[in-house]
Amino acid sequence: MGKTEGCLLRTPVFKTYVLITCSFLLLLSCLAVYGAGHPKSSPDLILTEICTRNDTVIYDDNGDYGTDYVELYNAADHDISLAGYGLTDDPRRPFRYVFPEGSRIKAGEAKVFWGKRNIDRRDLYREGYIPREIGFSFSAGETCTLTDPEGFAAASIRIPDVPSDRSYACAKADPKEYRICIPSPGIFQDQLSFPEKEALPLPSEPVFSLPSGFYEEEIRLSLSSGGEDIYYTLDGTMPDASSLKYEEPIRIRDQSGEANRYASISGISIANPFLPVEPVDKAVIVKAVAVDEGGRKSPVAAASYFIGFGRKEGYENMPVISLTADPEDLFSEERGIYVLGDVYRQYLDRYETLPGHDYSHETNYSREGRGWERPAKLEFFNEERECLLSQRIGIRIHGGWSVGLSQKSFNLYAREEYDGSSSFRYPFFGQEDDKLMLRTGGRRDIFATEFRDQLPQYLIPDREVGIQKGFPCAVFLNGEYWGLYHLQEKVSEGYVKNHYGIPETDSVILKVGTAGDSVINGTWRDLKLYRDFVAEASRLDLSEDANYRYVSSVMDIQSYIDYMCANIYIANCDYLDNNYAVWKASPGGGEGYRDGKWRFLTFDTDDSAGMVRSLTGYDTDSFTGGHWNGISPLSDPLFSSLLKNQGFREEFIASFTEMAERNYDYTRVHAVIGELSGLYAKQSVMTARRFRGDYRIPDYDSLKTPEAYGTMENYLYEVRVLDDFYRKRKDHILEFLKRDL
Repeated sequence: MGKTEGCLLRTPVFKTYVLITCSFLLLLSCLAVYGAGHPKSSPDLILTEICTRNDTVIYDDNGDYGTDYVELYNAADHDISLAGYGLTDDPRRPFRYVFPEGSRIKAGEAKVFWGKRNIDRRDLYREGYIPREIGFSFSAGETCTLTDPEGFAAASIRIPDVPSDRSYACAKADPKEYRICIPSPGIFQDQLSFPEKEALPLPSEPVFSLPSGFYEEEIRLSLSSGGEDIYYTLDGTMPDASSLKYEEPIRIRDQSGEANRYASISGISIANPFLPVEPVDKAVIVKAVAVDEGGRKSPVAAASYFIGFGRKEGYENMPVISLTADPEDLFSEERGIYVLGDVYRQYLDRYETLPGHDYSHETNYSREGRGWERPAKLEFFNEERECLLSQRIGIRIHGGWSVGLSQKSFNLYAREEYDGSSSFRYPFFGQEDDKLMLRTGGRRDIFATEFRDQLPQYLIPDREVGIQKGFPCAVFLNGEYWGLYHLQEKVSEGYVKNHYGIPETDSVILKVGTAGDSVINGTWRDLKLYRDFVAEASRLDLSEDANYRYVSSVMDIQSYIDYMCANIYIANCDYLDNNYAVWKASPGGGEGYRDGKWRFLTFDTDDSAGMVRSLTGYDTDSFTGGHWNGISPLSDPLFSSLLKNQGFREEFIASFTEMAERNYDYTRVHAVIGELSGLYAKQSVMTARRFRGDYRIPDYDSLKTPEAYGTMENYLYEVRVLDDFYRKRKDHILEFLKRDL
């Protein structure tokens, strides 16, 4: 440094220059901070609503509930480009999300943006499609800030602790005041809405003079109330003051010959869109509500009346279930759980070419979770036509690819919020259940025998592998015949308690599969422990007794053996790395089933016993192949590792031979098939006529043409295919056992 320069740094002039420069930089910094944290006056863009715990308010563009959202409103009289604007939950990162080119919000539009990123095929997006996703969520204590392209805050909200299914929002009446209120996504409200406080008791629901049931001749039904007017419907729709007013006893007659109402609704399937031409059998669903002078409505009373069914074919010795729900909850585009719906419309909007296939598209009916549960009423009539249960419950659609068919399975939920009971008040299986299934025959057997999944359960009740109890029943949905179903246990939190006497609090249940693992009871740590154990057992040299004893101390060997034997014998092609469940007592250390060892459950076995071409034939070597994913028991890391132990190999061969000789003895199996087919036959034919049309079963060589579908001839053919499998299976599979092991 030169002498002159050194002196200059110490001069008053230079000090003044430095002071002015620093002050200017400080001012710029303050302005930047001010711009990032303070909104301009009278902004055209308003942050109108934030929901941080969206459990059941609204589903996102994938049809999933649980996604946080933030809503923007354009108060201008012209459209606004959002390109370059930013959203953040952290003032230090003002452009955490930047709206891309093409983003616009119309004049007077309230637009919702989602707090998580979709995981889908972005390479197939339609040109110009812009997802409404910001990729991060909001939490209490954070500040949601909308920043304009110049870096000034256009709007900002400090987020309080917002309860589940509520939002923090403003209204047109005062856009500067935010309060916790009832959400209104996509609508900028004139006034905020709040939960109603407890008022006077509602009117009592109307009383019916006759109970739900079966009547051979037409009846006259009287309704009574505490003095309020009564309004009713006869078609399953929800009554209100615009419905028929009750003034005299209602004539209830058989309406089976009248035009279909719900069975004629389209848009419930892409793969199997058939709608019946002829009228289906019908019950009369009476729903009634009492309305007082102030317009307050009572809870809805409902009953099911089956008129003249003693003269109808196909219902002999068959329990009947009447399932009723608000038609809007079943078939409306926005919230109907049985239709393609708005979720599918949004799906179409995204893609130029849809990924996947007709069974896997995103639709209303393919969605899962509590947000897609709808209130309903279940009435159960046994073979003697006694009504053993009438209970308000919750329903969801059940299944994987099978939901793509017109006849769909249901999950049933008993909850206190529906009817004051947390379990079904009738013990269908001699136990207390809070979750059940109404299951069809699955994606393929639905139009074959309809009991391919049930038969294996009946054949191995004495083995050390979990099974599901169940029985067939005819189902009516909102009064119209909906086909043959199987009322079945669900692998849920109470399964271990019901089967093994271990409380829910002391058990772990996991579902494992390529379609996705799930924790039924327990924690995600339990799933990791199970996965880690399988990986470890697969790596160990189990020919060494010490290693084998360790694996035997963690996993019930006989349960695993029985699980593998059962699925190999029936040629199940979807069990080895999918569609199985494990459970254990936790904490372990007790005796018997309380020892903390992993044990196995089998379910969803309809892709078996001749059902899938080239994978499930009686002559399929299910030790070396016969699985969807191109794997086999002998290539499975765990099974092949266990086979290295001589003791395991001997136990497996002995168990397999015993099950082949006893559980799958053809004389025994043939008798069970005969009993089941006799029970199912008429209802199966009726179901095919109701739902099948010309639908061909995928991956299955049927010798019958569409003209024969829905006939007894076709059904008996399908039963022979199944019976033929078990008649020939033992000789082939025991030969493979000797050769492969």
